[in-house]
Amino acid sequence: MLKSKGKVLLGLSGGVDSSVSLLLLQKMGYEVIGGTMLLHTNTQEEDIRAARELCKNFGVPFYVFDFCTQFKHYVTDYFVNSYLNVITPNPCIECNKHLKSTLMVEKANELGCDFIATGHYARIGKNKDGYHLLRAKDLHRDQSYFLYPFKKEYLSRFILPLGEYTKDEVRSIARENGLQSAGKSDSQDVCFLGEEGNYIDFIASYCKKHNITNPLKDSGDILYNNKVVGIHKGLLRYTIGQRSGLGVALSHPVYVIGLDKESNNVILGEKEDAHSSSLTIGDVNMLEDVNDEFEADVKIRSVSSPVKAICKKQKNGYIKIQFLSPILAITKGQSAVMYSGDMVLGGGIITA
Repeated sequence: MLKSKGKVLLGLSGGVDSSVSLLLLQKMGYEVIGGTMLLHTNTQEEDIRAARELCKNFGVPFYVFDFCTQFKHYVTDYFVNSYLNVITPNPCIECNKHLKSTLMVEKANELGCDFIATGHYARIGKNKDGYHLLRAKDLHRDQSYFLYPFKKEYLSRFILPLGEYTKDEVRSIARENGLQSAGKSDSQDVCFLGEEGNYIDFIASYCKKHNITNPLKDSGDILYNNKVVGIHKGLLRYTIGQRSGLGVALSHPVYVIGLDKESNNVILGEKEDAHSSSLTIGDVNMLEDVNDEFEADVKIRSVSSPVKAICKKQKNGYIKIQFLSPILAITKGQSAVMYSGDMVLGGGIITA
């Protein structure tokens, strides 16, 4: 019998990625404990059932961790309040920051686990300088953008079993090993919105349930060249860089370049007006030691390609990022993540 490489707490969602992660971890010689985070009651019943059945079949212990209170505070409250302040949030970043890289570590410690594992497509690398967060082998599935909030001191304890695999390879492994999740579709990005993913209805319902006053009006002016060209349906429905579904009839494509909460106006402009050459990030988390000024490849959303930039630390802890060429639709509330090749240097929330 092979000696165990250590005990690992694996975050399980019931999907194919975490299921194959369990299989791979066992084959690698780890003693696995499965854990599902209970975050809300919208869509999780089936996921918990699937995760529990998976652990039963693999003969590993299974726990459900009730993080509903923390999830409401750190994720859903943040999500709603951001939109009410005309900021476009990324709730997955907040979940990884406060729950997966903090509360799950606490649970791992309570259970005597040496490591924590997730089914994300990213890699942890090690060299003489220590442990590093790296992009996945499959760049089309790479999720390192979402993991930059992981604490540097915890990187040595994280295992990302899928980092060297493509999604097709993961599904093939699942089929070859008879896993029920092999044909299961990928989960939606914002788990608490339900299958339809309607954030407008969610925010309205959430405000009513929690007695939150919505300061945004249901309609207002759409401006182009300081002239009214239409009526919008509420600032919640628009985001910087948007060009479709604007409800205006102009002779050429236009883009949302501003959302004015005070005047309740949506401001339109040309495509070049929606570009910017710089941004500032706050709530910064650095995974690598860098100089006060450094070069990096920067992603401003998970699906965008990295863009070359000069990054400068500010006295207030923020980082100013100057791009070598203008980029489209820099959006407050989203994250900018800095890379050097495949290595994640760090990231933060776009504030300006």
